[in-house]
Amino acid sequence: MPHLNAIFTYSFLTASIAALWFRPRTKPHCGLSDVSLFPFLASLAVGLWAGFITLVALPFIAVFFLSAYIFATDVTVHYQRGAAIVAIIVLSAGFMAHVVPGFANYKVISDVTFSAGALPYSQYFNYDKALIGLALIAFCVPVCKEKARWGAFSRQPYLGACLFLSWFSPWRS
Repeated sequence: MPHLNAIFTYSFLTASIAALWFRPRTKPHCGLSDVSLFPFLASLAVGLWAGFITLVALPFIAVFFLSAYIFATDVTVHYQRGAAIVAIIVLSAGFMAHVVPGFANYKVISDVTFSAGALPYSQYFNYDKALIGLALIAFCVPVCKEKARWGAFSRQPYLGACLFLSWFSPWRS
């Protein structure tokens, strides 16, 4: 049975992701609204208290969210957007490869063998990987809410780089 700390940490994180779909979209990049910001901050607080996140991870989280914000802002200069997408790709790869320090993901399933002769199987709740989706949905999804903007977005060179990395990455299993 999961610990109560894990239930609260990951429930608040899930609530903040789910709340993004119900936020008002008054600005082109509204980011984390009050509806999704409270559960996100609560998940960070409980995660820090429970030991799933350490203080070392907070600067990486802040830089990732700031990079997503800069990328989604229409008024930024092209080199700022380029630097932001590089930071997003590098930090996303670091989060997915578990290279970024400060995360101790909760083990849900531990060394379960499903059949005779099979290797033991373990499963984790990944806080760091959920942060990727949270930041990108919070800041980048509203950028493409109009049909005309999807066309402009699909012609960007970084989209091809992201697709290439997602399909041909060395950590893809």
